[in-house]
Amino acid sequence: MKRSLRDYLITLLLAVVIFSAVAVFLIQAAEGLMQDVVVKIGSEHSEETVKKPEEAPNAEPAPEQGEEVEQKDITATFLLLGLDHSKKNADAIFLVGVNATKNQAAVALIPSDTAVVEGKNQYKLGTLYGSRGVNFFKNFIQQETGVLADYYAAMPMSALANLVDILGGISYKVPCAMYHYDPYQNMKINLKAGDQKLSGDQALQMLCYRGYSDGTTGREDTQLGFARAFCVTFLTPANLTRASAILNNLYYNCTTDFDQGDLKDLGEMIFNFSTYSQTYTRIPGAKSGSYYAISTPRAQSMFEVYQ
Repeated sequence: MKRSLRDYLITLLLAVVIFSAVAVFLIQAAEGLMQDVVVKIGSEHSEETVKKPEEAPNAEPAPEQGEEVEQKDITATFLLLGLDHSKKNADAIFLVGVNATKNQAAVALIPSDTAVVEGKNQYKLGTLYGSRGVNFFKNFIQQETGVLADYYAAMPMSALANLVDILGGISYKVPCAMYHYDPYQNMKINLKAGDQKLSGDQALQMLCYRGYSDGTTGREDTQLGFARAFCVTFLTPANLTRASAILNNLYYNCTTDFDQGDLKDLGEMIFNFSTYSQTYTRIPGAKSGSYYAISTPRAQSMFEVYQ
């Protein structure tokens, strides 16, 4: 289905939303995008050439009359990483599944302290990004959940702060008063509790805060809640006027293997994302000391519909 320039831009913005769950949905290959849009619009008035079925190369044989053809669901999965200031640690990790056929989407937070066991050694998943890279993350998460992510995206905290400011701030209820000062990391957190509009810097303060009475669980709940609030804010029509600033921020600060071709292929899925039934949750598992252990059978069951 062909769309107008306005609809194409909305699709583009929704693509960014899908790659931003914690602050994450991105597009690195944005160069030449507007040229493609112009070509797309111009092609609406050109004569289309349609191949006859017998001319199509490697065509599948037509099914016998009365034979049922099993239709496979249209799905896609995304690994989203929010990096700390050093860009060596994945401070926020999300696995996103979208099933366009069933109109369902799931955003699952994977705690950064998820245990990675190698022989007698045990590591926290988030600390391994700088040394192991994104492929290690994809393979580990496939092992634990059964999902080999179709796409990945990584956004440093500075890019998230810029994006929140571009959007004019995010309205959010800060769960508790937050104060922390760390001169070694040049980090100062000073937030009051309650409803307020957070700037980019304030959003980072809240997301980085670890002083909850229940350890990291409260922090993960805040990350999930903020992901939902971010998506709601991002989906407002006013953001069409901010498309250039948004793309510029993402293009120069983020990395992803999602490109223009993927945007075209998944355009309908992305365009309808806001209409899907959406679930935001922590990946199934349990805390064990200072580590989080994923429940592999429950995680695999959760994502069966997205494969």
